[in-house]
Amino acid sequence: MAKNKPVEKSRFNVFDILIILIVVACITALILRVYVFNGVALNKKVEVSFSVNNVMQTTADEMLKSIQNGTNLYLTSNNEIIGYVTDIRSERSTVFVEDENGNQVEVYHPTNWNVMGTAVLYGTEGDLGFYVNGTTRAEINSVVYVYTTRVQFEMTLTSISSPADRN
Repeated sequence: MAKNKPVEKSRFNVFDILIILIVVACITALILRVYVFNGVALNKKVEVSFSVNNVMQTTADEMLKSIQNGTNLYLTSNNEIIGYVTDIRSERSTVFVEDENGNQVEVYHPTNWNVMGTAVLYGTEGDLGFYVNGTTRAEINSVVYVYTTRVQFEMTLTSISSPADRN
């Protein structure tokens, strides 16, 4: 006569609870990221001066031709509009060389130009300052990678001010 083997019942234990909590936390984090953090209101505008240094003259000419007052700027990292250009101009780059007396003198670079301008950027104010598009911290001498519908460039911020500061 065969003995009936006792059937082992699966029990709900601590590891099952941990797995359920981890899954719930992941789903909650995903929901927060999609619906809360991506919906951050870009409620602040700042005016920045920028420069694009040491480009060839043909590049400077193309930038002046392509970028006009009101041209939208897109952030390269996420392809979203971050503001618009209000002014753009160019000038020849300069370098320092040593003259025959050993003094440093500033002369025009033979081939390079600098493109400068101003733009209004959208963003948010955080604990550490202004964040372009809510993601990229803007500070003087920081580089912001942007593009327009015609050109892509790295703009170095040379000044940052609130539009209210101009009045």
